[in-house]
Amino acid sequence: MPGDGGKISQLNWQIDNAAIVGARIAFQPRDWLTLRASGWSAVASDNAMDDFDWLAGYQGFDSWTHWSHSSRTSLALAYQLDLGGAVRIHAEGPLEINALAGYRFMTFKMNDRGGHYIYSENGFRNQAGVFPDGLGIAYQQWWHTPYIGLGGSYTSGPVKIIAEFITSPLVMGRDKDHHNMRDIVFKETFSPSWMVGATLGIEYAVTDMLALTGRAEYQNYFEAKGSTLMIDGDDGVVTKIPKPGAGAGMDTLILSVGLKASL
Repeated sequence: MPGDGGKISQLNWQIDNAAIVGARIAFQPRDWLTLRASGWSAVASDNAMDDFDWLAGYQGFDSWTHWSHSSRTSLALAYQLDLGGAVRIHAEGPLEINALAGYRFMTFKMNDRGGHYIYSENGFRNQAGVFPDGLGIAYQQWWHTPYIGLGGSYTSGPVKIIAEFITSPLVMGRDKDHHNMRDIVFKETFSPSWMVGATLGIEYAVTDMLALTGRAEYQNYFEAKGSTLMIDGDDGVVTKIPKPGAGAGMDTLILSVGLKASL
């Protein structure tokens, strides 16, 4: 981001139809207290990368001068860990309401190879071509999130409906962006920023100890502003760009089914 606040570059990583595996553990040392741990990891996905640049000034998104796209993008790493607790603050009949608090860590890493581009060289979008098949960009984000929230459940016979909402104004994030063909590395840090998350779930008790489960989980890390450290691998020059020279954000939607066992 230049001094006038205009946008210079935007890198979009898209992850679709990702298959994940995960687990949840809950322990209730008191009637009113539940300790929880959960996590998931991606095992397969469809991905794409789009890189936009505005080197003639930013006059809206469609004024980009350089664009590249790669559908040969791999999700090298993606997982989330969550540790938290729920304190019951209200219980009446089938309804229960809990106060939530916890800590969530999430990271993902993506690599793009090959692809094609449209660049502006002595003109406007007048040069098109393809990249070689080697590694183009390697990118990774890390998000650390202490959060609070509210949760509730309603039970009717064998069916239990669960809803939760969490938020945090204290998100800490960072990323690393390695442009391999130019041998340039960008390292950026973002804090503090906001995150919100919502969960809607349903359980159907098959027996007293087994239940079928389904969940929809959404989280949004709002665009965070930060500083940049740019390292040129060719000559070793390091350039520092202060906040708000960089920005990053992420949102995810996970749909899952599972089996719950109570001991």
